[in-house]
Amino acid sequence: MAIGLYKEKRIAEALEQYRAVLIRKPDNIETLFNLAIILEETGEYAEAAGLYFKLLLVQKSISGLDWRISNTLLNLAQIGKDGFKLAKDFVRGWIKNFPDNPVVKHTFATLMGEKETNIKSYIKALFNDFAESYDSKMTELKAIAIEETISLIPQKKYTDILDLGCGTGAFASHFSDEYKTLTGVDLSEEMINQASKTSKYTSLVTNDVLAFLKKNNHLCADFEHYL
Repeated sequence: MAIGLYKEKRIAEALEQYRAVLIRKPDNIETLFNLAIILEETGEYAEAAGLYFKLLLVQKSISGLDWRISNTLLNLAQIGKDGFKLAKDFVRGWIKNFPDNPVVKHTFATLMGEKETNIKSYIKALFNDFAESYDSKMTELKAIAIEETISLIPQKKYTDILDLGCGTGAFASHFSDEYKTLTGVDLSEEMINQASKTSKYTSLVTNDVLAFLKKNNHLCADFEHYL
């Protein structure tokens, strides 16, 4: 019933229903997660964070949970001194229990004003988790960067193509098959896995593109804005 109320935009009633269920079943994963999402969406970041951390105790392996916690804490930190202090208290406990998690380490460094020590691990984790939904999200956002870039490329036959930051391989789909080699490079293993499904590449490499460029003198236009 609560999910139906939420879909009908009857947010206050949905919250009431979820809280009632939570009183009876305080460790119910679905209720905890759905209630936390609604609270996050309505700007109740402190309460949402508390529920997300409770979820970590109940079940650590929920997909996307780390990103939701990170986003919630960063938003909480922006609503005044009290919110900032509470966000830092939350993240201190988080990193104490998950010291090697790249999302936790990045959030901690951001809130504490510390220098990020291993940004590549964070980027890899971000795009690994984003890989399966990346294309649908770009479609939803009506992204036109690839089409605009392709329109600027002279229409001629290319023998060898290097696609840096190839992601899911969306760029490659715009090329004809009249090339000798098409090499895709990406830091994210999951992005490389998605790119392999296009069957367009002659080779795919999981690597940091700057490290790759030290050995190869090429550049891909669709990657430049990330630099």
